[in-house]
Amino acid sequence: MFLPYYSVSMWMKTVCLWPGQIIKQALYFSICMMAFVSPTHSVSMPEVSFSHGLHAISDSGYYRLQWELDEAKEGVQNLQYELQRKDLSKGDVFKTLYLGVEQASFVSGLLDGKYLFRVRSVQNQNKMGPWSSVFTLTVKNPSLVLAIGLFALGAMVFVATVVLVATGVRRSS
Repeated sequence: MFLPYYSVSMWMKTVCLWPGQIIKQALYFSICMMAFVSPTHSVSMPEVSFSHGLHAISDSGYYRLQWELDEAKEGVQNLQYELQRKDLSKGDVFKTLYLGVEQASFVSGLLDGKYLFRVRSVQNQNKMGPWSSVFTLTVKNPSLVLAIGLFALGAMVFVATVVLVATGVRRSS
């Protein structure tokens, strides 16, 4: 596409020598700029949204995220999805977790806190669709006191079983 280059001196000559052509030159310049900025043969990227609502609570530190296209993807080839996460407890920025063709991702190892997720469609690594609405995941893992208590209870049952078996074997001999 040809994009004319206008220097200040060219505009001054136009203004000084040909006042009747100022509107013609300005109109030509604006049409060329519009043709340069807005592509005429582009296929719009499909929007993506999460298929399980925009908020969830996890009591285990893991979650399966799923998303779907809001519209048909006719005319769009090599479509991938970019999933990003932001940890609110750390004050993080969004970081890419996944870039691929699948419409789901499994996240695990999450500590207590709130996490934000967003997804968008990507074509050939250079054309991006709009970001989806943000999905909020609240993670509340079981407490450490409960885990230690259950471990202690299991240890007591194990010791009691070993003592019972040992005393039973001694009595039968």
